[in-house]
Amino acid sequence: MITRPRRFGKTLNMTMLRELLDITKDGRGLFTALNCCCFARVDMFLTLAGEIYFNEVNTIPGFTEHSRYPNMLKEAGLPFDEVIGRLIEMGVSK
Repeated sequence: MITRPRRFGKTLNMTMLRELLDITKDGRGLFTALNCCCFARVDMFLTLAGEIYFNEVNTIPGFTEHSRYPNMLKEAGLPFDEVIGRLIEMGVSK
């Protein structure tokens, strides 16, 4: 979801921003409703009509330095080594 703005180009208008916020909210809601823990990737589709369709929850997304999940986090400002550290901390605290 973090990389979605690139799909829309360099600029976002308010409609696009609302769609992104709705997708993020729905993804978090699905994560919680399915009782996911620590991390997962929630995949959804946004139609041209603005409808959001749930596709899948990937509870163990690809996790190399070149995979989509860590690269989305990197774009959000979390480097790979910090992500690994945070996941270890979350796992130990459970």
